[in-house]
Formats: sequence, C-alpha cells, structure tokens
Amino acid sequence: PGPVHSTVFGPSLSGVQWKHDTTVTSLRGPVTIVEYGYFIERNEQWELPYSVEVPDAFTSSDFEEMYDCPNSELKPGESYTNAESRSVMDCVPEQRVRWYFIGVDRQGHRVKGETIIQLLSDHAPVVQGVE
Repeated sequence: PGPVHSTVFGPSLSGVQWKHDTTVTSLRGPVTIVEYGYFIERNEQWELPYSVEVPDAFTSSDFEEMYDCPNSELKPGESYTNAESRSVMDCVPEQRVRWYFIGVDRQGHRVKGETIIQLLSDHAPVVQGVE
C-alpha cells in the first residue's frame, strides 16, 4: 500500500475521501480471520477512529462479507480484497492509518498482519459560502 491520494465527494463537495483496496494474503497455511480493524495516528499516537468504541469492531463475519472470503479462512496463495475500503473525513489534514488483521492458524496459534497507509490530502475541502 503506497500513499493514497484524496478525492472530493459529497453533494456540497465538503469532504474528502481516500479510496484504497485492502488486500489480505496468508503467508503461511490456512488462517481464519477473527478480528480486523484500524487505528488513526493522532498527536503521534495510534487511536481508534471516533466512530469506533472498541478495537474489535470488525468480526470474522464482517471479514467474510467485506472480503468475499468464505468462512473467513484465508487459503494459502490466494488474496482477498475489499475494494470498497476508504477513509472519509471533513477538513482533515494528511494522516496515517494502521490496518491490522488477527487470525488463527490450523494449530490454534494467533497470527497478525498489519500495514500503515499514508493518506495524502490533495484537495482543500470546499465550504459553502466561503471563498
């Protein structure tokens, strides 16, 4: 995941969004995803998004649906992508987002994968009535 550039959206063109595909691949054997989510860097700390109250906001059922991955099981050598991944904010400067995925292998060991995505702000938000 390289830097992601923003686009303007919304009926009033007041917000920016960063659309990016999030792809997950098991590097060793079958793994069942049990939790995934993301943190946003604020003031040099990783924090939960404002809309999320607990870190495990996304479950294995969510993963199965969003990544089209039957039973949330990653098969070795296959990739699973959520093409609808995006960050949406009003009046936000550039930021970094840390995605994480926690799974369990066939031996019952917990495994984790993560990546940091740099969100670049290419557009200044447009505020109605202000030039």
